[in-house]
Amino acid sequence: MNAFPRITFYVVVVILALLVVFACRKPDEPTPPEASGGAGAPGSPPGQGMSSGTVSLSPAAGLAGTNVAVTGSGFGANIFGGVFFDANANGVYDPGEPMQYVTTSPNGGFNSTLAVPASAKPGPYPVRAGFAFSASQSTASFTVTSAAVPVLVLTPASGSPGSTISVTGSGFAPNIYGAVLFDTNGNGNYDQGEPLQPVTTSANGTFTTNLIAPVAPAAKPGAYTIKTSFSFSAVQASATFAVTTAAGSGPPPVGGPTPTTLSTPPTQAGTPVPPATTPTRSPTPRAIPTPSQAIALNPTIGRAGTTVTVTGSGFTPNTLGGVFLDLNRSGSFDSGEPFQSGTTSGSGTVTLMLALPASLSPGAHYVMAAFPLGNVQASALFTLAQ
Repeated sequence: MNAFPRITFYVVVVILALLVVFACRKPDEPTPPEASGGAGAPGSPPGQGMSSGTVSLSPAAGLAGTNVAVTGSGFGANIFGGVFFDANANGVYDPGEPMQYVTTSPNGGFNSTLAVPASAKPGPYPVRAGFAFSASQSTASFTVTSAAVPVLVLTPASGSPGSTISVTGSGFAPNIYGAVLFDTNGNGNYDQGEPLQPVTTSANGTFTTNLIAPVAPAAKPGAYTIKTSFSFSAVQASATFAVTTAAGSGPPPVGGPTPTTLSTPPTQAGTPVPPATTPTRSPTPRAIPTPSQAIALNPTIGRAGTTVTVTGSGFTPNTLGGVFLDLNRSGSFDSGEPFQSGTTSGSGTVTLMLALPASLSPGAHYVMAAFPLGNVQASALFTLAQ
């Protein structure tokens, strides 16, 4: 009596199973419109139906090492992903390739920055954007250009002390800030008192400025180097200016100027001869001491990523320079260290903002000031809290 209901149950289960199999084996139905690349396409990853989005680069071409602004739009809202420079153009991210994580805004956009590898050879490279759990991706192309050879042209190429020299530069990186200097002592660096002019290159890497050749005794007749100093960049150029003898003057006699001889006037017999007197010399003027250079930080203690206000005083007025974080404690600026350029006021003061890196390790770190460029004159300690 109990066996019959049990058999009936199993029969019903089998019939339902057969109906399911039959339904799955119905003749093929027409492909829905969205299957051809739209939402819900068979076999497509999640998010296939989302807009593919677009990526734009600024600039779209430049030298190896260029910082590129990457802007995305038209992607899904509030999704996490990344952008990367596909150095080997294999379509996927590989360790060592420049990459930045991004999260889109509510309207599906993002902004980021990538640095083109310094080792990248001239040619086009893909910059790709991709997002987790989404097939929403996009690609833009960046072209690495051949490095131009920087050139300085001087007009005139020679002249007397005090001459005005037109300096024209080309082949430099675009829109960079630096200076042109007259290397009076030939040591390869800028020293206080040497003629210097701040310059900023144009969008095509050119500039034009004027320098005044030093007057004697700083510049004697001979060949001198005029050189560039662009934001501590390794890309520099130089040219030679010949200082000629000033008009109406000849070379000094060998051995220095001829001393003046004091002669005694002739006297009549019996007239006493006055004793010779030694001419008095004017006292040598004492050098006016220059004020001591100093910088102050605000704050002096903080966390990684803090922006520090650097206030300086006692520097040479109207002088191009900058402040930097001496990460390796070498006492001088090294490539990759945080740096902010500026020019002192007419009274020798300066105020600059220096952003500390987010990766800075806890401890004491030196902030240094160099006014003029290449001549560190003051420092202060910033303590990174644990």
